[in-house]
Amino acid sequence: MGNIIIKKVTVQKRKEEKWVESILNALTKDTDFNKWLDKENIIISNDVLLPHSVSLNKVVTTKINDKGKLSIVYKDNISVKDISDINGKPWNVDIFVGEKNNDSVIPRLVIEVKYNDITTHDTITYSNKAEYHKEIFPGLRYGLLIGEEKKTDNIYIPSKVVEYGNNFDFIYTIKKDYDSKELNTIVDLIKKYVESSRTLETYDGKGNQIKLIEKEIIINSKR
Repeated sequence: MGNIIIKKVTVQKRKEEKWVESILNALTKDTDFNKWLDKENIIISNDVLLPHSVSLNKVVTTKINDKGKLSIVYKDNISVKDISDINGKPWNVDIFVGEKNNDSVIPRLVIEVKYNDITTHDTITYSNKAEYHKEIFPGLRYGLLIGEEKKTDNIYIPSKVVEYGNNFDFIYTIKKDYDSKELNTIVDLIKKYVESSRTLETYDGKGNQIKLIEKEIIINSKR
């Protein structure tokens, strides 16, 4: 058998990926933000693979008892292979914010990024992606960040994004050459929705005397 030569293939990063990296670099250079990350045991990273489905065949089995009734039995011991199958094929997410919990990480916030010219198809795809991920991870919050190359400060969220982005908890549009004020807004959003995720995760629907739940909608043209 002849020798096999493996060539390393260098994939050129897209503008969008480079822009995401630049935002994360800018965020993590902020001393106060880094202190918050350490204090709250939060990690932030780009280009993360997050599972979007669960194979119930690997979690439960069905049995028929002596009386002919069907019952569902959950597996007590799940192997490493089962866990891999349960997680299914993951999807890449642009910005991932998670909370460290011993040796694991709890997904708290995902921010998908679209750099310039977001279409109706993009919006529907990202929103559906958000729905799938939220079904797997209790309390997960989801945001959409839109980058614009326009030279003017007059940038805005297209109406089609509002109309079809039902599964986003926030949508934010910033300039390509973002400034400190825009970065501060992103920091505020991250902190806000990490706390929101924690609050939602603790609610199990049992024994809680909840009197009111509100989902606030804020439309702001000045941030």
